[in-house]
Amino acid sequence: MTSPEPGSIPPVLSNGKDPIFAPPASPLTVDDMLVGGLAIDAWLKVSRFGMTIGEDTTIFAALPVELHFAEIQYCFGLRFGNPAFYAKTFDHVTDARGLAWRDVLRQARQVDPEASEFPTADVPFVSCGTLRDRKGDVLVQPGDVLGHSISITGWKFFQRFLRSAQRTGIDIHSSAVQMDLGFEPQSNQKGDWGVLTYSNVRSL
Repeated sequence: MTSPEPGSIPPVLSNGKDPIFAPPASPLTVDDMLVGGLAIDAWLKVSRFGMTIGEDTTIFAALPVELHFAEIQYCFGLRFGNPAFYAKTFDHVTDARGLAWRDVLRQARQVDPEASEFPTADVPFVSCGTLRDRKGDVLVQPGDVLGHSISITGWKFFQRFLRSAQRTGIDIHSSAVQMDLGFEPQSNQKGDWGVLTYSNVRSL
């Protein structure tokens, strides 16, 4: 490898031998930095039995929430391996860990030649009420943000919700709504799970 010109910036080395020159990029904006991360208080999970919050096992059948559409983080996911490994990208350049997305795809297809991207989203639901565990202790207070990553099988339900809201005149890019989250059990020959449902949707 030749030495860089005096006063020039030396190349980044990928493996100690091959130079990789990073192309110039525009300065990052606040919008760039807000993509790819949710500011949440707890993660909302769903199973065939109902919804749970964080590591607590209290099951909820319905949750009143608000949703601000502009805060949804849309992305593409990838699932491969057994047990399943998940990756996601918000820009088709890097994954959420900073690895090159093309390398993640290559790794996935070495494990499973049929591995492919699927649409998903990280969604911040704002609790409209106080949620308590079985002992009566507070799990969530009004205004707390519950993050949820839409699953492969849950995407069609979320997509249906978006289209239904849009048909009623709701701006699914910048408006906000109140609604009730529920769940629907799902099953096939591989197992049982649950997906979120969305009802009583109304504009704020």
